[in-house]
Amino acid sequence: MGFFAAERACMNKTFNRSFSCKRILGLHSRSSRLDFLAHICHEIRNPLFGIVGTTSLLCKTTLSEEQKKYIHVLESSSRGLMGMVDDVLDYSKFSRGILEVHQRDFCLRSITADVAKLFSGPASEKGISLECFFDSNLHDFGYFGGAERLRQVLINFVSNGVKYTDSGNVCIFWKVVSDSERSQVVRCEVQDSGSGISSESRLLVFEPFFRIDHSSKVSGAGLGLSISKMIIEQMRGEIGLVSENKQGATFWFEVTLQKSEKKAMEDKIIDVQGTDFDFSHFKVLVAEDNVVNQSILGKMFKNMGVSYEIVNDGREALNKLRQDQYDLILMDCYMAPMNGFDTAQLVRRSPESFHNLPILAFTASSDLTDVKRCLESGMNDVILKPVTYELLLEKVRCWLQRRLDDIRVLDESVLEKIRTSDNSDQSLIHILLKMYHENTDSDFHQMFKMLGEGDLDGLRKRAHRLKSSAAQLGAMRFEKYCHLMECAKDLDRAKAIRLFRRMVAEHGRSLEKFRSYCQKIDQNSAALI
Repeated sequence: MGFFAAERACMNKTFNRSFSCKRILGLHSRSSRLDFLAHICHEIRNPLFGIVGTTSLLCKTTLSEEQKKYIHVLESSSRGLMGMVDDVLDYSKFSRGILEVHQRDFCLRSITADVAKLFSGPASEKGISLECFFDSNLHDFGYFGGAERLRQVLINFVSNGVKYTDSGNVCIFWKVVSDSERSQVVRCEVQDSGSGISSESRLLVFEPFFRIDHSSKVSGAGLGLSISKMIIEQMRGEIGLVSENKQGATFWFEVTLQKSEKKAMEDKIIDVQGTDFDFSHFKVLVAEDNVVNQSILGKMFKNMGVSYEIVNDGREALNKLRQDQYDLILMDCYMAPMNGFDTAQLVRRSPESFHNLPILAFTASSDLTDVKRCLESGMNDVILKPVTYELLLEKVRCWLQRRLDDIRVLDESVLEKIRTSDNSDQSLIHILLKMYHENTDSDFHQMFKMLGEGDLDGLRKRAHRLKSSAAQLGAMRFEKYCHLMECAKDLDRAKAIRLFRRMVAEHGRSLEKFRSYCQKIDQNSAALI
């Protein structure tokens, strides 16, 4: 009896070991498959940029009605493919227990308006009205939390609503379920008047790869709702569905959101078509080793009117920076022999004045670790591949404008050198500033006449003279705009008028700073007496 018991125990032990090994191998195999999927999806982003980028450039050309229809198909198909790539990447991360949540202050109304704008076109094409409703008890200052993840869930809900609704409406509701001093439990509902969901499908709707409609009319990987469930559950919330077949559906979730202590800035949607920002004054350095990407980026920057140069890796980028001046760098992260991360670190450590030079990462990786690595290496922002012409235009415009705004109105150290060189005689500063103001005022009158006469060469010469005077007294930003007028490519009357207005405005700001400086040194002199 003891022999058989011992043998059985031995067999059980062997079986358990075998089962454990198979389980470990199975988990490892599953993890490997997920890693493989994630790697493939990252690799797809580069050729997808070729499609998305070229399509957005084609939209800027003269097209026949038939060609516009083809372009619309290309745009729709590439958006669908990009959505599936993002879903697979997210699903592979979530399945391994990786949930990347960037915490920030945000406004629910702004996020909802952004999502509604995103689907306004598809809804309009189907004749569906898309409406938003907000509880008046929502926190006035907004919330602090995972704004991007909430936006992702809302996109999945609204996408399904529009996708499965042929007539009627899709409505987004935000309600306050409970309120406390520091947080609120909020409920989001997305109601549609579509075909509804059967009782059998309702049991499986949040499962991965499940599709409500298996017909070829509806595209997608069937991961959006399962990812939404993972996100909400990770945020310790609840998610669900209320629906009857042929009677529409209501997808909902409830989460606890921390109240923000400061008013959240509402995201501004920039109309890039209507902006009067003049790109021709700036020069961009592009570091990208993919030949197709180089070609598309070059055409995009050419369309913007930006001067640009393209290099193949970080070493070439550093050499270019030593030879010429640039206003912005667009940097691919994974180049050989020197990658974008190492290049950005070397740029920031350089003794030259590159600390304010914007560096934008251009990468196919959406991993939070890579994004953090970009920022830690000294890059200012991240642009994910594929990118449309409109998005690149908006990002570049934003950072070039910041670069202008970062230039100090007045460098007081320049005035201090003048003052101390004259044995602290305050009168010299006052005399110089008075002469500067009178001469600039006279030049502005002459430039105004030149604008009326269309004398563009005369405008350039006057701008050069003003630039020299501004530099001698430390009026840095005014000097920059004088330089832009002097060196503007393809200067015409309309462009000259815009630049002249900025010159006048910046001169006014520099005068205010001059007056403040004079008051300060006069008070210091009086105190010494």
